[in-house]
Amino acid sequence: MHRGYYPFAVFEEIHAAGGGMSRMLTSFDGFIAKTMAYTTCRLWGFLYFYDWLNPDPRRTARMDWMAMAGMAGGLVAGFASNPIDIVFTRMQADDMYPE
Repeated sequence: MHRGYYPFAVFEEIHAAGGGMSRMLTSFDGFIAKTMAYTTCRLWGFLYFYDWLNPDPRRTARMDWMAMAGMAGGLVAGFASNPIDIVFTRMQADDMYPE
């Protein structure tokens, strides 16, 4: 921010390159699919491992068990949503090539 960058510099650069509003929303559907897949997998993984580590529902698990369940959920989500992330990156790269 101190070098003269301001929040709309990226949008102005895209617009100056001839992209218009359609280029700013490029592969927005892929972004939504990637975010929903990763978030769903991570939440499912956390809840699965949390229940596995803490079988008694009357008690709250220790913080280190919660951290382990969160890391395991993130690992599962990373493996499960990696193909969607690759497709999303490819969709962005395809829009940068000339037609």
